[in-house]
Amino acid sequence: MINPATPEETYEIVHEIIERKAGDRELVVVSDFDHTLCHDFEAEGDSLVPSISDDIAAAAGKLTLFVATGRRAESIAIGEMWQSGLVSESLPIITENGGARVTYDPETPHIRSYLYPFQSSKLPIMRAAITDTIANTMPDQEVVVKQAHTMLSARVLKQTGEESGAHQQLLEAVKAVNVSQYGFRVTDTRAAVSVHHQSVDKWSGFASFLRRQGIPRDRLFVIGMGDAHNDWPIFKNADLSIGFSNEATAQVSAKPSNDTVVATLEAIACSKANASHAFFEQIHSSV
Repeated sequence: MINPATPEETYEIVHEIIERKAGDRELVVVSDFDHTLCHDFEAEGDSLVPSISDDIAAAAGKLTLFVATGRRAESIAIGEMWQSGLVSESLPIITENGGARVTYDPETPHIRSYLYPFQSSKLPIMRAAITDTIANTMPDQEVVVKQAHTMLSARVLKQTGEESGAHQQLLEAVKAVNVSQYGFRVTDTRAAVSVHHQSVDKWSGFASFLRRQGIPRDRLFVIGMGDAHNDWPIFKNADLSIGFSNEATAQVSAKPSNDTVVATLEAIACSKANASHAFFEQIHSSV
């Protein structure tokens, strides 16, 4: 694993790896959002509202970039990603840890679930069990448990993504509920604790999009970016994996620091392997 220390070193290393390995494949980025592309948040009620850096959005706007997030499909953050320019309005956002895909619409974004109704029907049952367990084991903590289209998300209200004793306690409380009997699993996203179906993950959401568009995987050089356990499927399948936390260390090719995100994106954008105009138009026009 390569561990660049400065933005300049990050730029040189990432650019060199792409130039050496990508060949004539088209370059695409599949990235996590919270604590990878966005590091600033403000708590509003029981939600974390992101503040997306203009520099990161500008650099990302030069790329064919797919966000794959653990956020709910109806999270306020989804609209912010399009509005800021971080993600092109012509590209979908993979949400709920791969359980749902959201396509831009100025009125009401279109949400497509990857679960069958009989699978998502188990969510209220698990939510009730998890809520009871949390009430019994963490009576002094304010915890919110939200049900989305395909998953559950639990978060300590004062938690913004940094490791804490309360977050670890929450993780253990959720793991104590036998969600596997319904085909679901528990994942620590650092920002929250997620319960999502075993048949989906962030990479499967992206792979489903490729199949729908008829785009061969071997035509692409995929750069995966993330910071948590739910990003591991991306790291496993990407051609170059870049992690932004210690949790990602064992799974990635390079681990730059958080302040090198812009340099990382700029290095990708300046590579000769960056997606050609014709390929970019094929992806965007067919969504």
